Amino acid sequence: MIPAKKIEHHIRKLTLPPTREADERILQAALHTFDEAGSAQTTPINPHVHNWVTRTVAAIVVIAVLISLGYGASRIVRRLMLKPTEKAGLIIDFKLDKDLYADLRVGTKQDPEIVHTSSVRLFVEEGQLRGTLRADICSWPKFKWRTRVVLLDHRDRRLASTEQVNENGGVEYQGRRDWFRHCIHFALGSFDSERLEQVQRVSIQCEQVPARTEVTPNAWVASNVLPVVHGRVTRPDGRPIANAVVQIREERKEGQRSIAAPDVYTDARGFYCFDAIRWAYSVSVLVYTDRTSGDRYCFQFKKFNRTLQGTNEVNIRLEALPSGTAVLKGQALTPDGGAVTQFKVDVRKPIDWKNRSDEYLYGFGFVQFFADSQGRFAMSGLPSGTYQVALMPTINETTGRSVDIADRREYVCELTEGKTADITRATEKEPTWYGRVQFEDGTPAVLPGATTQIVEWSQGYNEGWTVAIIDEEGCFTARFSEDTLQRLKSGEVWLTVNTTKSRRVFNKIQTERFPFSLMSTDKEKAGLLTMKRPQFYYGRVVYENGRPGVPPAAPWQGAGVSIRLRCTPATSHSAGITERLDNLDKQGSFSIILTDEQHEKVQAGEYSLEIMHPSYEDERVSSPIDNFPSELLNRQRDTVKAHTLHLESMTGEHRHLMQCLDSYDLLKIFDAILRQWRAEHNGEFPVNLAQLNSAVDPEVFARIMQTIEYQRPGTTEPETELHLIAYDKNLLEKIRGTHVLFSNGDIEFLPQRELVTIDTASRLD
Repeated sequence: MIPAKKIEHHIRKLTLPPTREADERILQAALHTFDEAGSAQTTPINPHVHNWVTRTVAAIVVIAVLISLGYGASRIVRRLMLKPTEKAGLIIDFKLDKDLYADLRVGTKQDPEIVHTSSVRLFVEEGQLRGTLRADICSWPKFKWRTRVVLLDHRDRRLASTEQVNENGGVEYQGRRDWFRHCIHFALGSFDSERLEQVQRVSIQCEQVPARTEVTPNAWVASNVLPVVHGRVTRPDGRPIANAVVQIREERKEGQRSIAAPDVYTDARGFYCFDAIRWAYSVSVLVYTDRTSGDRYCFQFKKFNRTLQGTNEVNIRLEALPSGTAVLKGQALTPDGGAVTQFKVDVRKPIDWKNRSDEYLYGFGFVQFFADSQGRFAMSGLPSGTYQVALMPTINETTGRSVDIADRREYVCELTEGKTADITRATEKEPTWYGRVQFEDGTPAVLPGATTQIVEWSQGYNEGWTVAIIDEEGCFTARFSEDTLQRLKSGEVWLTVNTTKSRRVFNKIQTERFPFSLMSTDKEKAGLLTMKRPQFYYGRVVYENGRPGVPPAAPWQGAGVSIRLRCTPATSHSAGITERLDNLDKQGSFSIILTDEQHEKVQAGEYSLEIMHPSYEDERVSSPIDNFPSELLNRQRDTVKAHTLHLESMTGEHRHLMQCLDSYDLLKIFDAILRQWRAEHNGEFPVNLAQLNSAVDPEVFARIMQTIEYQRPGTTEPETELHLIAYDKNLLEKIRGTHVLFSNGDIEFLPQRELVTIDTASRLD
């Protein structure tokens, strides 16, 4: 490589004419040179742009030459581009013993988000500065990445650094991708109080690395400051098991329904690690093995049968998966005797969960998928013994949708080596119970756009558990264990009928009780409950400018505006039970179901209807922006009066909301103006915004000039590739993101983490 000083020497000997054409030639030549130099190794990183690294380097070189030579009337301008998906970084203020926000996402062109870091925590232990970088990792596709943590002083000089290489293993579990938690631990060396005072900021970088790069071990795992569970999962011969699911479960307390239940995966060396455990917990391992045919997989489960606290090392070695020559066959049927045509068969060894004497609990099983017009199946190669067998439809025969766990049928059977067991006429482990529900007008208790659920409740729990869904004929089927049956008969457990748009139901939203005395194991003898038809209420939300109260471009994937029922108390944002009732559609309208009691409490102010709006500044965050007035609820959709969201009612998360909405509208207007101009100029893009002046209303043109940064596509860029044409520069200065216009007319809101601003050279007009 030519030394930098020689390059500078040769450049200074050049004679450069101060013309606009020369500016363009130099810039394009530099870009072309760097494109050519990197073409053998670089690949497209985003459908919207070329490799930004090449262009950034080229622009910097041109700028350095122009500035050092005092060349012409050139100036530095900002150019916004999309960051590469395989590289991300940020710099944050240094703080000890606090979770620091570290939102980085990297992946590939096809899968731009495989690694998502969320936070970093730094602390001193035994004179060493240590840390943990927490992330969520997608199990598929196979991906290897490097993280680098650098400590900087007040002049951004490097004080210490560390880096690790990790990989996810690239596994699709049961035919799907999965997300798991991952903690990257590191040590930055000895730090006394004097040296710690020098640390001002922390640089965190995350990037994809070639597959040949070696994976590095974590710097540390045991800690007295940060509770950590760690260990290794191996095969019977000691070889590591990659991508084993390590289940960390909070030990349930009496009356506790929900528990903390994180899953972490082992790396290529079989190691796993998880921190921030502040409760008693257990550790178990679940390992899936797919068969080459793709329609069958095996699993093994092993649990360390002890309750743990704080930092612990738990190593688990699996037994060899049993094999055999037994055969299981049967027929998958619906409760009324019809054939289930698509289903899976789950055969597993029972586990005695009440056994606390053994050091480990172990179980295994085999799952196979079938498609048969008569519902028949046969599984071979099974070991002998007593097994639990579950037949689970994968597609509802009536609706064509995926089915719920309540549709499964369970059996217990004995398998013998070399023999075939037929469960076609076997008695189910848990009998099917039937019931019927209808409205007072005699129609089945179902409403369009909602589901009517049978919900099971237990004393001491705030949340109910859906055990059945009422079908279009007003019937439902449910299965209960012997213990649950006894408690249903004694009244310790009870059932309710809830018509709702949500799957979660809380005790403050209980409705009609379904007496267990009406249920029967004979469908023809099932009792009938008649109930009052729940009432739909309609409403509409608009912004101050009259537009529907939903962002025209979602601030983040999956963002939407919803209506939430808040109970106990209605005015609190930090306490009480809440239930999402419905999402606003594109017109800002919604429909919710309220019982008479709920409606009365909403009117009295005991319950409230909160409007949950997504934040533009924090991804995956929605917060209350206003309450929907109860007096505007209407039973007639056609006569609804809209509720207007006013600026004075907005919280801090939405202080720039109106600017964001106006930003989208202005870019939409600009796109229309640009399309008209191009139609009149053979599809060419204008050189600059000034060329649009004569074709635009003066007031609109003034707003465009003040707000929009226009980026004309280069002449060397393919027309088939999407380019970033313009963006709202004012919005980018206010919040962590902005609206951008692409060459195909799409307008998207992109967070700052996906964008990079580079400096390039342009001649002053």
